[in-house]
Amino acid sequence: MKNSRLFILSTARIFELPVDENNPLRPSSPYTVSKVHGDFPVRNYFHAYGLKTVVSRAFNHEGAGRGPHFVTSSIVRQCIALKYNGASKIAIGNVNIFRD
Repeated sequence: MKNSRLFILSTARIFELPVDENNPLRPSSPYTVSKVHGDFPVRNYFHAYGLKTVVSRAFNHEGAGRGPHFVTSSIVRQCIALKYNGASKIAIGNVNIFRD
Protein backbone atom coordinates (compact mmCIF):
# COMPACT_ATOMS: atom_id res chain seq x y z
CA MET A 1 0.00 0.00 0.00
CA LYS A 2 3.06 2.25 -0.05
CA ASN A 3 2.15 3.96 -3.32
CA SER A 4 -1.64 3.53 -3.06
CA ARG A 5 -3.99 6.48 -3.15
CA LEU A 6 -7.66 6.71 -2.32
CA PHE A 7 -9.85 9.22 -4.16
CA ILE A 8 -13.46 9.98 -3.24
CA LEU A 9 -15.84 12.30 -5.06
CA SER A 10 -17.89 14.20 -2.52
CA THR A 11 -19.90 17.40 -2.62
CA ALA A 12 -19.64 20.90 -1.21
CA ARG A 13 -23.25 20.53 -0.06
CA ILE A 14 -22.14 18.70 3.09
CA PHE A 15 -21.12 22.06 4.57
CA GLU A 16 -23.14 25.04 5.68
CA LEU A 17 -22.68 28.19 3.63
CA PRO A 18 -20.28 29.86 3.22
CA VAL A 19 -18.21 26.76 2.41
CA ASP A 20 -14.95 26.32 4.31
CA GLU A 21 -13.02 23.05 4.66
CA ASN A 22 -12.77 23.75 8.40
CA ASN A 23 -16.56 23.80 8.82
CA PRO A 24 -18.07 20.77 10.53
CA LEU A 25 -19.87 18.34 8.25
CA ARG A 26 -23.59 19.17 8.25
CA PRO A 27 -25.50 17.00 5.77
CA SER A 28 -29.04 18.15 5.05
CA SER A 29 -30.41 15.43 2.75
CA PRO A 30 -30.05 11.67 2.21
CA TYR A 31 -27.65 12.45 -0.66
CA THR A 32 -25.34 14.54 1.53
CA VAL A 33 -25.55 11.99 4.37
CA SER A 34 -24.24 9.36 1.93
CA LYS A 35 -21.36 11.65 0.97
CA VAL A 36 -20.45 12.24 4.64
CA HIS A 37 -20.59 8.48 5.18
CA GLY A 38 -17.89 8.18 2.50
CA ASP A 39 -15.70 10.82 4.14
CA PHE A 40 -15.17 8.98 7.41
CA PRO A 41 -13.51 5.80 6.08
CA VAL A 42 -11.23 7.97 3.92
CA ARG A 43 -10.23 10.06 6.94
CA ASN A 44 -9.69 6.89 8.95
CA TYR A 45 -7.37 5.35 6.36
CA PHE A 46 -5.44 8.64 6.15
CA HIS A 47 -4.95 8.99 9.92
CA ALA A 48 -4.63 5.33 10.86
CA TYR A 49 -2.57 3.97 7.97
CA GLY A 50 -1.01 7.00 6.30
CA LEU A 51 -2.77 6.21 3.02
CA LYS A 52 -2.60 9.14 0.62
CA THR A 53 -6.17 10.36 0.16
CA VAL A 54 -7.97 12.97 -1.87
CA VAL A 55 -11.52 14.17 -1.24
CA SER A 56 -12.90 16.14 -4.16
CA ARG A 57 -15.69 18.54 -3.22
CA ALA A 58 -17.67 19.06 -6.41
CA PHE A 59 -19.57 22.32 -6.81
CA ASN A 60 -22.11 23.17 -9.49
CA HIS A 61 -21.51 21.56 -12.84
CA GLU A 62 -23.43 21.40 -16.10
CA GLY A 63 -23.78 18.83 -18.81
CA ALA A 64 -26.08 17.07 -21.23
CA GLY A 65 -27.25 14.60 -18.59
CA ARG A 66 -28.49 17.29 -16.22
CA GLY A 67 -32.18 16.79 -15.39
CA PRO A 68 -34.98 19.04 -16.67
CA HIS A 69 -35.74 20.37 -13.18
CA PHE A 70 -32.39 22.24 -13.02
CA VAL A 71 -32.64 25.92 -13.92
CA THR A 72 -30.27 25.93 -16.89
CA SER A 73 -31.93 22.88 -18.47
CA SER A 74 -35.34 24.44 -17.94
CA ILE A 75 -34.35 27.78 -19.49
CA VAL A 76 -32.71 26.15 -22.53
CA ARG A 77 -35.78 23.97 -23.19
CA GLN A 78 -38.03 27.02 -22.94
CA CYS A 79 -35.81 29.05 -25.30
CA ILE A 80 -36.05 26.27 -27.85
CA ALA A 81 -39.84 26.29 -27.43
CA LEU A 82 -39.84 30.08 -27.99
CA LYS A 83 -38.01 29.67 -31.27
CA TYR A 84 -39.65 26.56 -32.69
CA ASN A 85 -42.99 26.03 -30.96
CA GLY A 86 -44.37 29.55 -30.75
CA ALA A 87 -44.12 29.86 -26.98
CA SER A 88 -44.44 33.44 -25.78
CA LYS A 89 -42.57 33.57 -22.47
CA ILE A 90 -40.04 31.86 -20.21
CA ALA A 91 -41.04 30.94 -16.66
CA ILE A 92 -38.14 31.13 -14.23
CA GLY A 93 -39.76 30.21 -10.92
CA ASN A 94 -38.64 31.42 -7.50
CA VAL A 95 -35.84 33.91 -8.11
CA ASN A 96 -35.40 34.47 -4.36
CA ILE A 97 -34.12 30.97 -3.63
CA PHE A 98 -30.97 30.94 -1.46
CA ARG A 99 -29.23 27.98 -3.09
CA ASP A 100 -29.05 27.87 -6.88
